[in-house]
Amino acid sequence: MTNLREIYFDNNQLTVIEKNSFDGLKEHLRVLVLAVNKLTTPSLESFRFLTNLWHLDIARNNYDDYPNAFANLINLQFLKIDAIRYRFDNKIENMKKLEVFELTPSNIDMQLTLENDTFVGLGNLEIKTLSLDLRTDVKGPIGIDVLKPFRFIKNLFISINGGHDIRDILKMLHGIRHRSLDYMNLAYDKMEGDRSLDLRANDVQYLLNICVKSIDLTRNNIYHFPFLESLNTNFSNCLEKLVYAGNNGLLSDSEVLGIASFPVLKYIDLSISPSLMRNTIIIVCLHQKDFIPGEPIASEILRCVESSRKTVFVITRNFLASKWSMMEMDIARHHAFNDDNDTIIVILKEDIPLHEMPLSLRKIWWRIVCLKYPQNSSRFEQEVFEKRLSDAFLLKT
Repeated sequence: MTNLREIYFDNNQLTVIEKNSFDGLKEHLRVLVLAVNKLTTPSLESFRFLTNLWHLDIARNNYDDYPNAFANLINLQFLKIDAIRYRFDNKIENMKKLEVFELTPSNIDMQLTLENDTFVGLGNLEIKTLSLDLRTDVKGPIGIDVLKPFRFIKNLFISINGGHDIRDILKMLHGIRHRSLDYMNLAYDKMEGDRSLDLRANDVQYLLNICVKSIDLTRNNIYHFPFLESLNTNFSNCLEKLVYAGNNGLLSDSEVLGIASFPVLKYIDLSISPSLMRNTIIIVCLHQKDFIPGEPIASEILRCVESSRKTVFVITRNFLASKWSMMEMDIARHHAFNDDNDTIIVILKEDIPLHEMPLSLRKIWWRIVCLKYPQNSSRFEQEVFEKRLSDAFLLKT
């Protein structure tokens, strides 16, 4: 028994563990899981000598304080505990190797406060993964700098309900704005009767200032998320994966196209597809992310046009003044004519008469789908434009 490396005593209705129960295992024991039992604080002193422990899970128990034994767990890398304290003190501060820190709801009636100094005691730890399961009563308002002590964070998971919603989570991000993260999962468990949330630009301003590679916003009862309003390049230039499934509102076609144009974006999951998608995956080819570095621009334009089902031109006078724009139009016209396909979509953002259009377009104007972009329009006019754009994308070529 002294050579045991892992012990799993979870889901056993344990109420007491004697103080010396693990004394003979201190050299080899690496993983100890005591989750979902009925243990109180005195039982948790039983691992006071487990100085070589790497992984400790004591979530969903009945303790009302953290044990003094925490101060001895100097090699711990993973800690999962109940959210019961107003402050996190030096009992955890000694865990200099801690990388994963998870808080879960307690079995007993404990209200956690999330103030700006709640996690200050953890400021010297290099925690890279933080999971806050706050699906219990959080007392009072949430401090906007509550996450500030987590200076090394790379992965963030936050779940919340009960008097708070996704807007409260988004405010918490103030403390880590301008940081770089690999993954973020924000989840709000809506209650019966909760209204869908129409988020504004000021609600998401801190999120859009974070450089995050992958973000999951699944099932957050969101009607509208303003991804493209007050957009910061920290967000758009970093995002590789967006999961926005199971919310109550649809992104507009223009929002989908805007998000799809993020330079390094590789994956979008909208689950309930907007009209533009209609159960079809649309991959947008843009020079910022699809041109092969070092290859001639002309050959890359040709490759992208020939590999695309549709070519979209957003026409402005500045666009028409570009020599590369003229080349793109010539290649697209040649491709459409030779393949006998209706592949070109023109969106007019400015009032430009037909006789001022390039000759390459005028020659095949009868085969082009031309849409006028609604400037300062009503919501109805915007929806009509998006419906027509959707239909144009779905035309068989």
